[in-house]
This record gives sequence, structure tokens and C-alpha cells, in this order.
Amino acid sequence: MIDCRDIEEIHFVGSIILKKKKKGESQSLSSYPDYEIIDGQQRITTFFTFSLVLLKFLNESNPDDASLKKYINITLFI
Repeated sequence: MIDCRDIEEIHFVGSIILKKKKKGESQSLSSYPDYEIIDGQQRITTFFTFSLVLLKFLNESNPDDASLKKYINITLFI
């Protein structure tokens, strides 16, 4: 892994286009609306895969430090 603390560059990842599902189309029991991904599936998959690898790395390198792991879990996997 690269030490990125001193890097101040911004990288545009791209956009994600969503379409809100109609009430009859939703299969979720959640009170939040469901969205269908129209464009950006590969970006989302890559981002979540990277996040899972990062969590695995954190678990293996320092299993006792839960602060960053908890933040990633709360942010991504509510």
C-alpha cells in the first residue's frame, strides 16, 4: 500500500445514475426508497471490493484497532 497522507490530488471517479423504483417494483422491507442502478455498476462494484479488501487488511494487520473498521462498516454496510 502507498502512504497517501501527503497527497492532495483529487481524482474524479465518475458519476452513478440511479432510477427510483416505483412502489410496486420495490422488494425491500426498508422504509427507504429503492433505486435501480442505470450506469455505474462497475464503479460501485470496484469501490465495495476495495473496501472489503481494506477491511480484511485491517483485520489481519491490527485486529485490536476497531476505529477505522467500525467507520467503514457503518458508512458502507449499514
